[in-house]
Amino acid sequence: MASAGPTLDGAGACADGGGGGAVGVVHDRQPGQRDGQPGLHGCPRGRQWRAGGGAEPCSQVGGRAGVAFSDAPGGTTAGPARRRRPADALRRREIRGGGPLTVGRSFQSPPQRSPAVPPGPSAEREARVAWGGVWVVVLNYRTPELAIDCLRSIAAEVVSLGAHVVVVDNASGDGSVTHLKRAVAFNGWDAWAAVLPLSRNGGYAAGNNAAIRLALRQTPPPRYVLILNPDTVARPGAIGALCGFLDATPRAGVAGSRLLNPAGEVECAAHRAPGVWSELDNAARLGFLTRALHRHIVSPPSLPNPYRCDWVSGSSMMIRSQVLRDVGLLDEGYFLYFEEVDFCTRARRAGWQVWSVPQSVIVHREGSSTGIRSPGARRPKYWYDSRRRYFLKHHGGSGLLAADLLWAAGRLAFLLRKRLGPARSYGADPACLERDLLWGDLRAIIG
Repeated sequence: MASAGPTLDGAGACADGGGGGAVGVVHDRQPGQRDGQPGLHGCPRGRQWRAGGGAEPCSQVGGRAGVAFSDAPGGTTAGPARRRRPADALRRREIRGGGPLTVGRSFQSPPQRSPAVPPGPSAEREARVAWGGVWVVVLNYRTPELAIDCLRSIAAEVVSLGAHVVVVDNASGDGSVTHLKRAVAFNGWDAWAAVLPLSRNGGYAAGNNAAIRLALRQTPPPRYVLILNPDTVARPGAIGALCGFLDATPRAGVAGSRLLNPAGEVECAAHRAPGVWSELDNAARLGFLTRALHRHIVSPPSLPNPYRCDWVSGSSMMIRSQVLRDVGLLDEGYFLYFEEVDFCTRARRAGWQVWSVPQSVIVHREGSSTGIRSPGARRPKYWYDSRRRYFLKHHGGSGLLAADLLWAAGRLAFLLRKRLGPARSYGADPACLERDLLWGDLRAIIG
């Protein structure tokens, strides 16, 4: 039998500082409220809804909303009293992002239709907040201060939109969970934010999926899910601009923000899908070749008004819930990088449109937790693994081989040009670039 976990005291601090379980919203009697009259978020006065289902007497938490933790799996969220259906009527097949790939063939799975109420992970402790029309997911890995800055930048808009935020900690192991929970309580964000600690770091897709599963299990589910990186700071109105655009564009399934770097310069956030010819262009860095292959440039200049693209940056990506039901969650076969490219590709193949919405502005400090932007640093193995997985999945083994051959030709041309005469400076390339990319792919193809 699962036992109830700690409850937040009047100051909002967790009594034992431990990891959270499923979260429900606890409400006190409001001034002038009569018996049976709904309180905050529609909960009846003097009752709280727990993950195990049903109502229990509400604990007093200093006259304001608090959060209760419980290890009980599944159940309803905070909301008006309702009769629970039998447990077997709620059983659904879990959405899964993807599995192992077979080299040498095109891997294009048909869109999988996911259930309206998919079960969540059995081993992870879950965080729940009351339902809202927008569900924001912030995935933290050893950057709690950045995540807190991100929350602070969206706090006012989250309240005005009635949105809710789940901060997922991807097994940081550095005290991030305690730090985040204290910040949520201290700033009074516990009415709309909860922290979900994971026991294992399964990567970017797996961490975000843990919170997305909770979103899809809400009754009713939110209209939109916003994936927001912890190293971002939202400008006022950023979330509302994405919501408004999706509301007005029924065929738009994914919408992304305009990204600025810390210096205020616009960074490309709306891209074309990578392909064989784009690999040649990226490696060769030759002006006339780029002009000849302009239709294959992955990162073209940004436009001032909303426009369609192949994929948007996962730093700030809002997804219509129906898209998640149509194509499934993020593919957990990607540890980090290329997962948003893959997801948007699957969404487009299912008939949905992907749009960039420049009216939604986000400041992005890219690579703050991975260090991948450090000049001359060796790229981690998972970047090459993710690139390889994307090409195998969407272009097959022959597509990966062709992409690598053209990349190698372009790279050779660039290095010869650089050696024979003055060449345009592109900054320091990652260390061991050729060996890590080509040798890793060759081993995968042969093995």
